[in-house]
Amino acid sequence: MCRLLCKEMEATTFRDPRLVAATRDLVALQKDLTHVDDSEAERLRRECGVGALPHIVLLTPPAK
Repeated sequence: MCRLLCKEMEATTFRDPRLVAATRDLVALQKDLTHVDDSEAERLRRECGVGALPHIVLLTPPAK
């Protein structure tokens, strides 16, 4: 189900001109976190507080 929702967001939400304009200066990264036996995916889910998928996380650079 999640992969279907992710594909739908790629085809609609992330192509919306308003979102494209608002996020022009951001770098988009995407990671498949659906694999429960993937230790990296588990670490990222835990560190980013992911409770359900799909999940969007906005990161900011560390303060200097």
